[in-house]
Amino acid sequence: MLESLVDALSPFNAKDLLSKIGALHLMPENAGRAMSLECLAHIAAAKPCEESAPAISANRFRELVNTHLGLSSEPGKHDDPPEHVFTEEIVFHGGSYVVFPGPNADVAETLRWLLKAISLSKTPVGTRNFRDNVIRLAVTCLSISHNIARRANVARGVVADQGKDHDISVPFSKSLSELSSTVQIDQTDLVSCL
Repeated sequence: MLESLVDALSPFNAKDLLSKIGALHLMPENAGRAMSLECLAHIAAAKPCEESAPAISANRFRELVNTHLGLSSEPGKHDDPPEHVFTEEIVFHGGSYVVFPGPNADVAETLRWLLKAISLSKTPVGTRNFRDNVIRLAVTCLSISHNIARRANVARGVVADQGKDHDISVPFSKSLSELSSTVQIDQTDLVSCL
């Protein structure tokens, strides 16, 4: 079913594709197209990373995405409208963090309860070293999510587009490039973020 999309994307740079797909995930109007975007991300992530491969143009990317994953495609038929907000906030060590729950709102709520269980339980969970490592890892992940949301100018409580009656929205070249850069975290960004 997706073999033709795999073939069509094969000449292009995997890192560039993944950053463009990440950009599409940052758009509330694509919230109802999560299944299709996940298919696209899996295809790009499975590609060998060849730095010399060319980047795909925004127009070609839009054409391929909506030809193979549009509303009339098999994956497009399985997308569901989101039933929750596009961004939420989790309060934890160091402040509050904007998170993207993705296609399932239960993820953020489950994470809240797990973090409470690890850090606030009257009966300690695991060793002190274990708890410290979990807290450090959680703060790292939450900080990265918050930093990406901040860079993309996406605040907490953004409402997801409730419909799936449109193809995947792919912005024009300049906007796509700007959004793509927000999901690219290098070591310097990571250090400043933390």
